[in-house]
Amino acid sequence: MRTIYTEKYRWFRHIIMLLLVVVLLPSCEKEEVNNDPILHSFGPSPALRGGELRFIGQNMGDVTAVIFPGISGGTVQVTEIIVVNEREIKVMIPQDSGVGIITLVTTRGEIKTLTPITYSEPILINKVSPMKAKAGDVLTIEGDYLNLIKRVIFFDNVIVEGDSFLEGQTRKKIQLTVPAEAQSGKIIISNGEEIPIEVYSNDEIEIALPWVSETLDLTGKKPGEVIEIMGTDLDLVVSLVMPNEDQIPFEVTENEDGQSILFTLPENMSDGVVVMIPASGVEVAIANIGMALPTNVVAIPAESLRGGDLIKLEGLNMELITNIIFPGINEPVELESQNATEVTVLMPEAATSGNLLLNTGSGVQVEVPIETLKPLFTAYDNSTVPLGDKVTITGENLELVTKVIFTGGGEVELSNASPTSLEVQMPTMNVESGELTIFMANGESVEFPAITVEAPQFAFIPILPGEDEEIKAGELFGIEVTNLDKLSEVKVNDSEVKFIVAGSKMYITIPQTAANNTKLTLVSSNGAIDYTISVMPMGQIENIVYHGPLNLDWGTYTIDPNAFVDFTNGTVTLKITYAVTGEGDSQIKFYNGHWEQILQRYNVDGDTYIFDPNSNVVEFELTDEELVMLQTLTDWGQSVIFHGQNVVINNIVAVYKQSFEATVWTGPVTITWSEGGRVVIPASTFSSARAGAKMRFYFDQIDQVWAQAQINDGSFSGLIFEEIGSNTLVPTDVYGWEFDKRVFEVTLTRAILDQIQANKSPDDSDYPNAGLIIQGSDLIFTKVTIE
Repeated sequence: MRTIYTEKYRWFRHIIMLLLVVVLLPSCEKEEVNNDPILHSFGPSPALRGGELRFIGQNMGDVTAVIFPGISGGTVQVTEIIVVNEREIKVMIPQDSGVGIITLVTTRGEIKTLTPITYSEPILINKVSPMKAKAGDVLTIEGDYLNLIKRVIFFDNVIVEGDSFLEGQTRKKIQLTVPAEAQSGKIIISNGEEIPIEVYSNDEIEIALPWVSETLDLTGKKPGEVIEIMGTDLDLVVSLVMPNEDQIPFEVTENEDGQSILFTLPENMSDGVVVMIPASGVEVAIANIGMALPTNVVAIPAESLRGGDLIKLEGLNMELITNIIFPGINEPVELESQNATEVTVLMPEAATSGNLLLNTGSGVQVEVPIETLKPLFTAYDNSTVPLGDKVTITGENLELVTKVIFTGGGEVELSNASPTSLEVQMPTMNVESGELTIFMANGESVEFPAITVEAPQFAFIPILPGEDEEIKAGELFGIEVTNLDKLSEVKVNDSEVKFIVAGSKMYITIPQTAANNTKLTLVSSNGAIDYTISVMPMGQIENIVYHGPLNLDWGTYTIDPNAFVDFTNGTVTLKITYAVTGEGDSQIKFYNGHWEQILQRYNVDGDTYIFDPNSNVVEFELTDEELVMLQTLTDWGQSVIFHGQNVVINNIVAVYKQSFEATVWTGPVTITWSEGGRVVIPASTFSSARAGAKMRFYFDQIDQVWAQAQINDGSFSGLIFEEIGSNTLVPTDVYGWEFDKRVFEVTLTRAILDQIQANKSPDDSDYPNAGLIIQGSDLIFTKVTIE
């Protein structure tokens, strides 16, 4: 095949050849030679001190010295250089060279290594002597590369720093003084770096401890006695500790027989081990104490004791008694007199039967039984007594009686001076046939024989209304009454009400303000009896306190104090019906009975209230302070004063809105599963609650946290509420994961009320007589109410 070149191609070929000539011409010139020393590498690194270090490069024969960093600052220069050839030299690494950059000194300047030299040094412990040492002795450590060691560590991290080593630390040896705090065990040597090299000794070093020839038995020894114990190395002791961990003074002496330690037994000595402790903190037992205690102690007298009696206690070692705690009394009672065989003490008024606790300085207590004087029963004047009559008792020591509780729970407080007779006015409620419980001032009690309680001779209600019977405020109430011919007066909440007798029934109108637990009293010519009945409140009562119509013309008008009913437990609002007349502002101004302005918070831009012409009724709610004014500032003949203009008042009505919800517990408490984090309500709170009453729990939930409240009776048995389905309320099950203040309502059924009373916590528990206990997590309870 034949190739044909065009003219254009020929010209292109000529240009390429010309460029090649231009590029290749310089290569024909003479090459320049660089004679400066150049370092390519050095090694080995890590290296061993005392070994060879090689440097590889160019013109290395020009190196005149090699400068190493020093192990503790400064530099170390080496001038003995072995020139292998122009590309390699070798030097011996000095023993005192350190980690860092190496400098090569040449005839043409200095060359520095790019990387530092490091060392591989096998720090060794070959020998430690002596292997048995005492604080203050010189300890010698032998090995290799010990010149790098900056710290020696004894057992339990007792450290000796390098600046405390004895002079003469070398690569092969370290010497130091054994510190007072040193303990037996292996030692560690360390280079003290941030990430240290630490080397342990092969064997444990035994550090001498103070030692006694015999651990003494000090049983029967008494405070004040001096104890001496022989031993060795007792000069190492820094403290002497009794069994109750008190440190006491001591003295170490030396004589021809050796060392001894002396100390005096303190007043508060107790059973246990006496130890001596050197600076190392290692405890060494030197004696065991079995305490001397008061023994064979008897109380004279031991029975029929009462407050103020002087008790003599006889026995052995009675001088060890410091004070005495009586049963029923928390604070100790000081002694009246004391010697080695007897003490005397006055009995406090509140002391009860039980064991006296004789306190000693050691903290050990000795018990001695005593028995208090009790009221004794002889007879009743009549063991069958009508309800509400007097019960007359004869006996002994009856002046000790301060309270009598009848079967059924009715109780009577007493102050009786006679030791042989006692009259008790029987309550008219909560009394049944049965025994009497007689209490003394110190809280102790005895049982007296049963009495029979008969129907009273005055008017009484034989059968009270049941829980399911509704008695409503403002309505007629009728009930069977026995001995109606004796009935002379009926009171509701201590206020007399009109009654009507029809057949065997008594009828009254329950006052509008009666609510919940209402006191009902039947008064007869020969006695009276009180009852508590549950009344359903009206909720709202309206009472006209000023009758109109009245055209206000800035004349003075008043409301009589008797216009307001006696009202508590709720709010009172003044409601005015009106019509605007005339031109100008229709306004009114109110004062209390002493001409001090009230209700000013309702005024706008002035000191009077401006009536709304587009309305015909306005309400003013009274504050608690204003309610008190209405009841107390009446001595000028009125409770409210008002005047105004351009309005006709139809009438003024007091609107009473009753609150049926009673708060039985207030917080706040963040509930937990332990004491201090529980809601506790006494069982007595529920004793008057009726079946069907509503209990409400007010609480906050910690945000975005699953929480729970476990509701129990006083014995921590679960209270199962129908609204929950168990005894554990989990708010997220009810409200979801939306968090806010909550009110959860449950019903107090008869079964739940009975469980609360039956399972209330005992007197000696953490929550005496508790009826309801709430515990749990992550809920903040603020209030519990019952309606």
